[in-house]
Amino acid sequence: MPTATPTDIAAFAGRVLTPDDAGYDTARAVFNGAIDRRPALIAQATDVDLAARTVRAGAGLTWKELDAATQAHGLAVTGGRVSPTGVAGLTLGSGSGWLERRHGLTADSLLGATVVTAEGDRVHATLHDHTDLLWGLEGGGGNFGVVTG
Repeated sequence: MPTATPTDIAAFAGRVLTPDDAGYDTARAVFNGAIDRRPALIAQATDVDLAARTVRAGAGLTWKELDAATQAHGLAVTGGRVSPTGVAGLTLGSGSGWLERRHGLTADSLLGATVVTAEGDRVHATLHDHTDLLWGLEGGGGNFGVVTG
């Protein structure tokens, strides 16, 4: 399983929380109260690529957080009617949002994904590399691996 190195954490644009940090318990809470996980770290991104008009969303990001980051720059993303919904889960499930009639389903905007395969390989699927995997992630099926970004 890939782990974050100190270099990865130092290069990360955002806040990284560990179990010893204030706010960790609030950040790890999910809508389903039956789930009580304690990840080694929680990464909360703060960057939006304004020039390319794209967003890199990591696992755990909610639509509330994504909308707040994009709307501050006059941008919007098609997807997520319910703010605590996770961006990754909704996108990988094709997603239905307020802007879908004009801009399509959430998965239609997926430009790439980092996936850890069942073999443990880390693969980045894009419109140019591993296109079959990206197609599958956009709604062509399931069980391709774990999407980490």
